[in-house]
Amino acid sequence: RLKGLGKKTISCVLMFTLGRTDEFPVDTHVHRISKQHKWIPQNYSRDDAYEHLNQIVPDHLKRDLHCLLVQHGRECHRCAARRKPQFPPKDGSKLDCPLVHLEKIASGKVEVLVVKQECDAATNKKKSSTCSNVKSEP
Repeated sequence: RLKGLGKKTISCVLMFTLGRTDEFPVDTHVHRISKQHKWIPQNYSRDDAYEHLNQIVPDHLKRDLHCLLVQHGRECHRCAARRKPQFPPKDGSKLDCPLVHLEKIASGKVEVLVVKQECDAATNKKKSSTCSNVKSEP
């Protein structure tokens, strides 16, 4: 460990400067949104969240997911700290939070449309599609 540098700073340097895909920095926005959506227990510190999320988030998603969560945490009224985003829309409107649907699905309050596609193994072209409604499990 380097004095004055925490896991988030080191993780950001490894990810953004050195191109490491096995790091998932956990800043205040990622930590807050992860708690809101029950991806981590409520009593987890940022360091606990870092350890947990680095184990469960696939490497190929870490960079993009981190960037999306940080941007979302800065702009969304619903997910921002104290419901006051750092960068609200200039026209004063409130953004519709796209993560609300995840909560409804996770709580079983919404049915999920599942689409299955069959592909021809030789040509990799779609042969057929079937759709069905599946009640999500809480």
